Amino acid sequence: MDNQMMNLVISMGLLLLLGLFSAAAFGAMSKRKRESKAPRLGAEVHVVSKRMEASHREKKYFVTFRLKNDETLELEVPEETYGQLQEEDFVKIVFKGETFEEFHRLEGHLDTAETEKDTVASTEAE
Repeated sequence: MDNQMMNLVISMGLLLLLGLFSAAAFGAMSKRKRESKAPRLGAEVHVVSKRMEASHREKKYFVTFRLKNDETLELEVPEETYGQLQEEDFVKIVFKGETFEEFHRLEGHLDTAETEKDTVASTEAE
């Protein structure tokens, strides 16, 4: 392979890497923009299941919740929250888009006849 061909291959490889990096950055910015526009919601839910994804770099924790209308919602949660929640717990969660924010333990059972979600005031966060 001559130098001209080698330079072409290297240039194309660098362009490919730049394109992949740009696509990843654009996707992250788009998700952040969607999340910022999403309403902050609260919902009374049952914890259906928990799972963990582990890679050589990190662990991610997920909890699946069943809403009053029988829909399920899976959210990534912090490790501490993952440890505090148990399957069949009845809790009120607060989330914005696909981002889990907090939970409060509730007594009683989920009334599946109701389907209303409460919009939580932004000032109620803390």
